[in-house]
Amino acid sequence: MRNHLRREMKDLQRNLGVTTIMVTHDQHEALTMADRIVVMSRSQIEQVGTPEEIYQNPASAFVADFVGEMNFIAAEIVADNRVRIGRIEFDADTFGQRERTVVAAVRPEDVVLGNADGQPNSFRARMQEGEFLGSFFRTRFSGGDLGENSLRADVAMHDIRNLKRRPGEEMPVAIPRERIRVYAQAL
Repeated sequence: MRNHLRREMKDLQRNLGVTTIMVTHDQHEALTMADRIVVMSRSQIEQVGTPEEIYQNPASAFVADFVGEMNFIAAEIVADNRVRIGRIEFDADTFGQRERTVVAAVRPEDVVLGNADGQPNSFRARMQEGEFLGSFFRTRFSGGDLGENSLRADVAMHDIRNLKRRPGEEMPVAIPRERIRVYAQAL
């Protein structure tokens, strides 16, 4: 019913050509209904943009956490556009961060597994427990090159089937450079 009402409201807005301001804490409603989103925290605007901009390029750790799922991992800037997580150095846009100790943020669906050996930002880690969620498999990687860190990953079921990977196995994993966000501080 809720999905049906969202579609009806969006159609009504378009057909009437009216501007509507909607206040919600439901990120799904905001992402599906809005042309523009304003994310606020403590009466301050954190970011304004399209749903895609807000989701894919969150301007702050708060926005990244508020809109969608996100891994936050303690990291260290080791050079311009290079961060260390565990025992691995990653290429990542550090956006001119001045702090050496930072937080790296990666969406679970941006973690790539399988034939990642030799790809930029690739490493080895052990797939821990897994959870079947229909069209995707939610798992957690830890150990290996990640050291004490862990990383949640949402993997399409066809990838799990094709790769014949199971929890408990160590495997190659990669995080594309453009999908790593670096923030000066956590939430």
